[in-house]
Amino acid sequence: MEQIGKLIGTFIGAWIVVILVGFLLAWFAMLLWNVAMPDVFGLPEITYKQMFSLYLLCNLLFRTNVSFKNNK
Repeated sequence: MEQIGKLIGTFIGAWIVVILVGFLLAWFAMLLWNVAMPDVFGLPEITYKQMFSLYLLCNLLFRTNVSFKNNK
């Protein structure tokens, strides 16, 4: 029973880390966009909410599940 508790705790902790990394990556991408795009292409700056939505959309659209296994 104690092992199940540890497993659940590890699972929840891993999901918290994944969510925090996602927020951090979206924040970093927003900073990069707001530094480069308005000056280079004349595009408007975007908010954190807009970048996080764009980050999630790109993750859904461009995710690959390619694996290379050696079947000998």
